[in-house]
Amino acid sequence: MREVRVLNMVILWISVSTAEAEQQHPSPFDTAGLAAYIATVSRVGQLPVVATAVVTPDGPIFEAISELDRSDTEPGSAVAEPNAGRRFSLGSVSEMLIAFALLRLVDAGRIDPNAPVRRYLPDLAFADLARTEALTVRHLLTHRSGLPAMPYFSRRVQLYGRLDHIRFAGDPGSRLEPSGLNHLVLGRMLEAVSGEPLGLYISRSVLQPLGIRSLGPDGQPAQGEVQVPGHSYLFGWPVAGIGRTDTRGMPPTPQLTLSAQELARFLSVLLNDGIHEGQRLLSSAGVESLLPPGAPTVDAAYQNVWAQGWKRVAKAGPSAWYREAATPGHHALIAVYPAQGLGIIVLASRTGGPGPNAVRSILDGILDHIEGKAPRPYFPWELILHATLFFIVLWLLVRPIRWHRLWREAGSPSATAHTPTIVIGLAAELALAAAVPLVVVLGVAKASLSWLLALYPDVGVALLVFPVTVVPTAVWRCLVRSEIWRRSQVSTPVRRS
Repeated sequence: MREVRVLNMVILWISVSTAEAEQQHPSPFDTAGLAAYIATVSRVGQLPVVATAVVTPDGPIFEAISELDRSDTEPGSAVAEPNAGRRFSLGSVSEMLIAFALLRLVDAGRIDPNAPVRRYLPDLAFADLARTEALTVRHLLTHRSGLPAMPYFSRRVQLYGRLDHIRFAGDPGSRLEPSGLNHLVLGRMLEAVSGEPLGLYISRSVLQPLGIRSLGPDGQPAQGEVQVPGHSYLFGWPVAGIGRTDTRGMPPTPQLTLSAQELARFLSVLLNDGIHEGQRLLSSAGVESLLPPGAPTVDAAYQNVWAQGWKRVAKAGPSAWYREAATPGHHALIAVYPAQGLGIIVLASRTGGPGPNAVRSILDGILDHIEGKAPRPYFPWELILHATLFFIVLWLLVRPIRWHRLWREAGSPSATAHTPTIVIGLAAELALAAAVPLVVVLGVAKASLSWLLALYPDVGVALLVFPVTVVPTAVWRCLVRSEIWRRSQVSTPVRRS
């Protein structure tokens, strides 16, 4: 049944791509055409709810909400209207608002970006005290603290807030290494300086001046409000509630929940040089440090405070930049197009990635509409990759069944022949069973297995299934080959299948 669904999605993509190729080039901000394109990608890309906005320094010029209706056989529908009622988890995009709040304290002279963090947190102590003392606020903001990514998921950090067991991966300032630990420490520092819980301080210093509804102390919706239900890809199909949809960060590092309209209001302030309704909320130097690099820095004190978080949009030339975050059940993307003076928001209720994803394709399509081009056809690589993973897991489950049957047919041998070929083959498979999960967790994902299971359930399942099936398969195959070798020595054949 799942294979039929995947085939239907590919057929739908072919029909949609053909229709798109026949469209005339849209004019910039063709709201009807843009909304239809977003709905199409949402349908083919399996995004249950998508909220988008395009903003200028004066505010939004386009807002749309698209909701997937599984009972509908059409490509989907979207409504070009405000979407303030739909809140999504922002994940690490929240760091922009945290940095904005911190820079307001810099403007007020209450925080020095070049000062040691221990000036504001005297009790802060990692495993290496000398490196802890050398750690500055700027190191944390630019993700050049030298702190590793993995210990952020340590149970001692999660349950007890302890940091003294964590060792630095390098000297502060030596290299760029994104780590959730950086903003965990920044959150504690903001609480120490402001005297308020971080969520309340961000509400008071950033959200309330923009007319955005306040959040609770942990950054989650206040007054009984809820966020859009999250979905995760499970072998090519979005499933609600898979993984950990409660995306609150470890205190005091909230992952904020905002609507596309509310986040667009914040982005408009950045595009308007930190001014909202005639009131300056952040200095020009502070705003420049939050936006992508390229322009001369106004004040060295703010230089490169957060600019490293932006990535170029490869298909839009050198002038479009984006920042994205995937959390269990949600995907957030914020982009700026300085040449046009525009900002773009895309929020989706399904985890996107790893690899090509529908959320980034929506960004590409919006940029095409802005430039007056026909949107490039969307191919559901993400769907194909996750569906392929299903067949890989299925193959991994079938292999041990086959080799167990062959082992039983060979007489259930229990002794291994110590020939180089057999021994090396067994050792190689056992090493592979241990190495693949470690390489993915430590080297590629740089996350704990539990977090990977929450973020990408099928990837996490595959990593669990791989060693569990490879190890017994390697043992049974080794024993079968050993028995075949022993019988060959006495010219007694054994049936193989």
